[in-house]
Formats: sequence, structure tokens, C-alpha cells
Amino acid sequence: HHFDTPQQQFDAGKLGIWLFLLTEVLFFAGLFCAYAVYRSMHAAAEWVPYVDTVATLATLSALGIPVGIVSNTGWDVRTVFVQYDVARHVDVFVLSCEVGLVKPAAEIFRSACAALGADPAMTLMVGDDPVADAGAVRAGLVTLLVPPMLPGARNGVDAAQRIANVG
Repeated sequence: HHFDTPQQQFDAGKLGIWLFLLTEVLFFAGLFCAYAVYRSMHAAAEWVPYVDTVATLATLSALGIPVGIVSNTGWDVRTVFVQYDVARHVDVFVLSCEVGLVKPAAEIFRSACAALGADPAMTLMVGDDPVADAGAVRAGLVTLLVPPMLPGARNGVDAAQRIANVG
């Protein structure tokens, strides 16, 4: 660009510097916000189980019914289960970040069944995402979809006990 005076060139340079600084501030503010969200989603204390989850897992475990968790996570969700003292009721965790498979791939559900020593046709999968959990249907599992609810709410997960004829 051609400038008629050195002052015009200087003023244009100042504007460019201010635009650069504003862009950098907004960029890093966005990164900070994204990081804050990421950290809060990975903090076990931020996760609250649905009302019937703990009792359902305990009942199934006490009856010797193997329980597996399949999760599309980029971090180890076992910490959440430990925090609520329910990790002891889970026989297998199949996490996408560990196995390199992501829902709705049927293979992640087959992998969980294999780890549990369970026949997919005799396995109940309880989930709350019709898109991601459709892989369980394709893998041949009986599938119960419960509604995604606010943390701490009752979402119907206890139906798993009734389906297993134990509740």
C-alpha cells in the first residue's frame, strides 16, 4: 500500500499492531475458556451420577451380573467411579481413548462384551445417546436408551434391573 506521508504509514502501523493485539487477546481468551471447560469436564467432582445409577450398579454387581462401561472419552473416567465408590461394581472399562475405537462403532461394544466374556445377544447396553449408542444395536446388544437428564436426576437407569429380572 502507498502512503502519502510518514504519519499515514505510522498510523496504519499502529492500527495494525492494535488489530494484532486484539486478535491475540481474543485468541488466548478463547483458549483459556476452552481450557477451563476442558478442565471442568475432566474433574471427577464435576460429575454427578443419576439418582439410580449407584444402586443399580451395586445390585447388578451383588447378583454377579458382569458390568462394563463403554465411554467415548479422551480421559480416564474411572476417577469418577472411584469418587462415588462404584468402581468396585464395574468389571470392565472400555474407553475410546484407550482402545482406539469410538462410538458408534459396533466394535467398541463387541470389545466390551469380549472383555466381559458376554454374548452380545445376551447383553444389555444402557445408554443415553441414540447416535453414539446405535453401535450397540449394530453389535447385536439389547439396548435401553434412557433420556439424558440433568445431573442427579432420575433417568430410568434402574430399568436395567427389571430387564435383568432382578428388580
